[in-house]
Amino acid sequence: ETMTTTTTSREIAFENGKATVGSTCTLVAERLFHSLEKKDEIVIDYSLGLALLGVILIDTMNMNPNAGKGTKRDEAMIHSLLKYTDWSN
Repeated sequence: ETMTTTTTSREIAFENGKATVGSTCTLVAERLFHSLEKKDEIVIDYSLGLALLGVILIDTMNMNPNAGKGTKRDEAMIHSLLKYTDWSN
C-alpha cells in the first residue's frame, strides 16, 4: 500500500507506514530535477549539488546497507546529482 500526502508546498511518500526516502534533501533534489526536466541541458551548480549530495549521504549514513536508512529514491538522486552537477568549479 502506498500513501502520498501532497500539499502545494511539499510531497512526502510512505509505503506500509515507512518513509520511502532517507533524506528530505532527496525530496528537494527530486523537485529540482522535475523543474529542470524540460530544459535542453541540465546543469546543477557546484554549490547546490554538493550541498544536496552531502546531506543525502549524511542522512543515509553513506548509503551503508547495514544502517538501513538509504532507499532507492535516495540512490537515484545521488546518481543524478553526480551526473548533472558541474564539478569543474
